[in-house]
Amino acid sequence: MLVKGVIRESTSPWAAPFILVPKKTLDEKPKYRFCVDFTSLNAVSRFDSHSLPILDETTSTLFGSRYFSVLDS
Repeated sequence: MLVKGVIRESTSPWAAPFILVPKKTLDEKPKYRFCVDFTSLNAVSRFDSHSLPILDETTSTLFGSRYFSVLDS
């Protein structure tokens, strides 16, 4: 793909290498899966971890309510 000009080399620190992995098929025709290695990106990423609310507690607060609204920004 590099020779054909489909892709180009990157100097970005956020670049992630990829590889084409052959897939097993029933008809023996070659097919490939596109895989990206995000190991180096995950090593420098900071993750915000917040616990999810308990669904039973969240839905019980809606008991007796008559009107609901959704606002998207």
